[in-house]
Amino acid sequence: MITFKDEEFFKISRSLELYHGVFSQLWKMGKPIFCDDIPTAAVTFDKEGHCVLFKINEKYWNTLSDNKKLFIICHECLHVILNHGSRTKDAREKFAITNIALDLVVNNILEKSFMFKRDEIDKEKQFCWLDTVFSKKDMTKYKMKSDECFEYYCTKLNTVVDEAMKGMGGGKGKGAGGGNSEKGDSTPGLGDGEVLDDHSGLGDFLPELQETCKDLNNTLSDEEKNEIKDIIEKNYEKDSDNTGDGAQPGGKLAGDGTGGVWTFVDIKKVKKKTKWETVIKKWATQFYKPGFQHIEQWARTNRRFLFLGKDLMLPTEMEEEAMDEDTHKIDVFFFLDCSGSCWGLKDRFFRAALSLPEEKFNVRLFCFDTHVEETNLESRKVYGGGGTSFSCIEKKIQSLIQTEKIKVYPGVFVITDGYGSHVKPAEPKKWYWFLSENYTEYIPKECNIFMLKDFE
Repeated sequence: MITFKDEEFFKISRSLELYHGVFSQLWKMGKPIFCDDIPTAAVTFDKEGHCVLFKINEKYWNTLSDNKKLFIICHECLHVILNHGSRTKDAREKFAITNIALDLVVNNILEKSFMFKRDEIDKEKQFCWLDTVFSKKDMTKYKMKSDECFEYYCTKLNTVVDEAMKGMGGGKGKGAGGGNSEKGDSTPGLGDGEVLDDHSGLGDFLPELQETCKDLNNTLSDEEKNEIKDIIEKNYEKDSDNTGDGAQPGGKLAGDGTGGVWTFVDIKKVKKKTKWETVIKKWATQFYKPGFQHIEQWARTNRRFLFLGKDLMLPTEMEEEAMDEDTHKIDVFFFLDCSGSCWGLKDRFFRAALSLPEEKFNVRLFCFDTHVEETNLESRKVYGGGGTSFSCIEKKIQSLIQTEKIKVYPGVFVITDGYGSHVKPAEPKKWYWFLSENYTEYIPKECNIFMLKDFE
């Protein structure tokens, strides 16, 4: 049994925070190991270590992109969070259908609610999605809907499989047998969508995994829990053999739909903190309006962004006649301080840049200490590590404006601790600083300044 190196473990933990704290916390509560007894991944419980066990095939892991690795970890986490062990422990007869239904739920949630992009995660269309599991004909015939619960997909799957079995002369079928990670094409009537992971250990450790969720419930803040409240209440799987107090026919629980594992309180009066990346995304949304070309006008704050603070200057929209596609793109420069205090933000730095679509923005990435080095999303290399100079940022911008004939001063986003040197930007209102420390001595007052602690 080979465990993950600390460096990789903590790197993944930081990256998971971007999607939601529930994933990062469950990952921290667990123990990831490499093993050869499964083809892809699985989640079970380690009774000896008293923790969630993330089991991953090392050869498979090494073939994955960073984004796909995070998707798989979040996929495993949702199986635990939504109590999917209650569905697998008594589902041996129709195990393949159960597995496919569970993966349809999880994959849809990750795409719809947690910012994962299917085209990046599953270009080959190998996983379980509506259009990889069901044919177009069946999707139309049975009016398939996305973002539905396990019961919905299980019913649809059984209907399609039973009809296929009848067509094969087998009468009403019992559904497919097969293992937990077999492809859909081994199941009559279904497509090639493949179950991503091994579900067999979920039911075997159901009580322990439920206790883990109770611990997770107590660890997360009320704000974090309420962000995922609708997902849990809609998709949490009740125990089918529940006959205790409050149980209703069919195992449905009266009152608390999660059996006391997850609890929620009303926090409407509490202002939810957003991630700092959302400021960048909100800034970008003002440039979208079909049929018009947008240019920057930095004189006043757009009314949609008033909640960000009266001292914040953001560009607003002005409609112009359409120009050539290459000339109306907006230049955006990201600068990451490579001193030690900001090193842990590098993964989120790249992800923030990814949030800006290339059809509207020319995004460029730079690292800096006492000089500037350009990097990119492909290599994600980070350079530097010495002292910090902010003046080198403006020098680099002016150099690029001159050599590349840039006509409009770019939007500038700087992630730093604030310790550096004085800088005099040509257009300070276009600078956005995200500070890990409350140190603003070297930053012009005309700039837009945010404290990272106000977001995290």
